Amino acid sequence: MNESYWEHIKIAVWPTMLLQVILFVAGGYQYPAFIPAATIALYSLPISMVGLVFLYKMITKRNVLWLDIGVFFVIIALAQTLFVLVLEQLAATSATIVLAALFLAGLIAAFFRFTLRPPQEPDVFIDPITQKYGIRAHPDIGSDSSPS
Repeated sequence: MNESYWEHIKIAVWPTMLLQVILFVAGGYQYPAFIPAATIALYSLPISMVGLVFLYKMITKRNVLWLDIGVFFVIIALAQTLFVLVLEQLAATSATIVLAALFLAGLIAAFFRFTLRPPQEPDVFIDPITQKYGIRAHPDIGSDSSPS
């Protein structure tokens, strides 16, 4: 939609979520800790991405493309490592699974909601190029002029 951190976070979360769904269908459902592990891993993506990007920006005072790309790959690797560790170590109960499923549903709902109607928050949701939010921030969608 635009160049906000929110849109970059979605580039990490949606493919990871798709991978988790594929793994679940391919046999992951046999592991009681699968849903809690996937939920924790998916929540770790936006938290670590925002944290690491803002940390390096605090030091460099600007965006650095190769650092952005590096952070992206690091957080994906960390999330997948976290997923495997939780999957192996957690003795999930029914309550844990239900709670994780509720948190996962909340995460999915937030991604849809904040894509369509992002909070007017100036750090994560604003497009740094157009200074707009959400779909309206995209130059082709958000412009008031219609093609002739």
